[in-house]
Amino acid sequence: MNLFKFSSRLSFLSQLPRRHFCQARTDTERVNLAWDKIEKWYSLNAPKTSDWALSKGASAASIEALEKHINIPLPEAFKASLARRNGTKESKWSYGALLTVDEVKSEYSNMKKQLDAGAFRCRHRDITGGKVKAIHWSAGWIPMVVDLAGCFTYIDMDPGVKGEKGQIIFADEEFGTEVNNKSYVEYLETIAEKFEKGRYTIKGDWMYEKDIVEDAMEAEIVARNINKIISKGE
Repeated sequence: MNLFKFSSRLSFLSQLPRRHFCQARTDTERVNLAWDKIEKWYSLNAPKTSDWALSKGASAASIEALEKHINIPLPEAFKASLARRNGTKESKWSYGALLTVDEVKSEYSNMKKQLDAGAFRCRHRDITGGKVKAIHWSAGWIPMVVDLAGCFTYIDMDPGVKGEKGQIIFADEEFGTEVNNKSYVEYLETIAEKFEKGRYTIKGDWMYEKDIVEDAMEAEIVARNINKIISKGE
């Protein structure tokens, strides 16, 4: 075979979508693979106390009840995640707490009551170019994470004209609402990857994500230790 044609064929094959080479996974399978990575991190790094212990999964009946309560079909990935692990305690998740089925129901109900009472008349700045509606809260926003400041991350089932149904958004009253991920499964996979790469650490009784400065400091410490080992060998 002509070498040029062979190399060109390899180049073409490398640009094909990965699904041509491996079986496409369902959202549920992707969620469970993400949780495998997350659970591994907790088992190796989290304190062995009840506060840090990951919860059992929610029952199918409770997830179905939640869906009926908010009257919105839940993304399959979100239901699979709740069935695997039913939330975390405060400060034991990335930027706050992963809400349980009961907490999702409670927070949603509180917001819906306020919405119906006309309490959410203020509008958030649109910083997404039309991906998210410039409103304080929509009945199509399902709370899934709350941070330590009381701000929520939502599954957006009522997106703006340029948004995607099921996108993950973070709402901040001061800065506006932003899109973090295209879907819940992408959100969980992103979190899992950060756990796997050591992006999270525990300080005191809470978890936080290490920043670039800390990464640089750690790299410098590693470099110093390597230099010490080399010096001793000489």
